[in-house]
Amino acid sequence: MPLDDKPRALLELTASVLEASATARSPLEAGLRGLLDLVEADRADAGYVSPSIPWYQPVTVVARTDVDTDGFRVPISDPVVNGVLTAEASVFVADTAEQVPVGPVRTLLTGNNTWSIVVRRIDDEVDAFGIVCIDWVDRHVTDVDGDLLELIDYFVTRIWAPILRLHDGANAEPSPLGTLTAAEHEVVALAARGLTYGEIARERGTSINTVSQQLRAARLKVGARNTAELTSMAISGS
Repeated sequence: MPLDDKPRALLELTASVLEASATARSPLEAGLRGLLDLVEADRADAGYVSPSIPWYQPVTVVARTDVDTDGFRVPISDPVVNGVLTAEASVFVADTAEQVPVGPVRTLLTGNNTWSIVVRRIDDEVDAFGIVCIDWVDRHVTDVDGDLLELIDYFVTRIWAPILRLHDGANAEPSPLGTLTAAEHEVVALAARGLTYGEIARERGTSINTVSQQLRAARLKVGARNTAELTSMAISGS
């Protein structure tokens, strides 16, 4: 699509996302499908992230062609994911095999024959709360210039993210995790990362007994039968 046609496409994309937010269709899915058309890519995914959840796992995956749309999970500690969450703009990678450092994300991309990508964090008012990834499968692209990346940034930050916040806020059910204290949240987050009681105690400068009591209080508040179920709830955000 010529760059001159992008403003009209952006307007149509905005309209489709606004329409989706008023119906049962997800504005997350509508935005992804529109972005695929906007940049003429093959596949896209988006999902939510949090410092207390050690993984990025997409909640929506769409494709224009017959390519893999299976879900996946990668640690937010991976340099690619971490870089996206700290970047101020879209990240374009023309050759994933050459430019992506060794790690889970590179393994995933090369395994899916994803040769080029654009990745952008989806901003909340304060902290990044999501990631969108646009993929070109079995082909490299070299014509993703600064104007197009700026257009993607504009759509994601000025249009899509506010709609998602409003939509998710209107449809969200209260989570039992919201009843936890700040200390309990931190202890649960550390446990979700796989730390032992002793490691958590050292990390927070408290005793193992205090950690045990905080996790027990958290389990009672959310109705978890054990710590494994508690951390599973934290990872899923439910």
